[in-house]
Amino acid sequence: MSLFKKTVQEDFIIVHISTGLTLNEVSHPIIINLIESSSPSYSQLLNPDSYIAYYRSKRPDSRLLAERLLSGVQNLILNDEKFSDFKVGLSEGTMVTEIDWKGKVLLPPLGGAGNVAIKN
Repeated sequence: MSLFKKTVQEDFIIVHISTGLTLNEVSHPIIINLIESSSPSYSQLLNPDSYIAYYRSKRPDSRLLAERLLSGVQNLILNDEKFSDFKVGLSEGTMVTEIDWKGKVLLPPLGGAGNVAIKN
């Protein structure tokens, strides 16, 4: 256990991407690239057909980065048949997580806002 981490309650913007069970070796790297290029505070593959990205609201660029990911996925859905079954949701809310002394999110944020993003 590190002495340089703490549990915090913070506001996050959450983007959830559902692949509609069409995740494969073609779509996975494209989605991962979109997520990584949007610099989320934390992201993960939830199950074989779902990704979630969290952006700490206190970051001045968090809304812009979340919207960049959202519009990138929406663009794929509209313009590439391989992504036609994908869905994307967005929500905001207070969540609990653990951060290190630099402010890096160490654990997936927990709270109802994540569930809202999944349902959207």
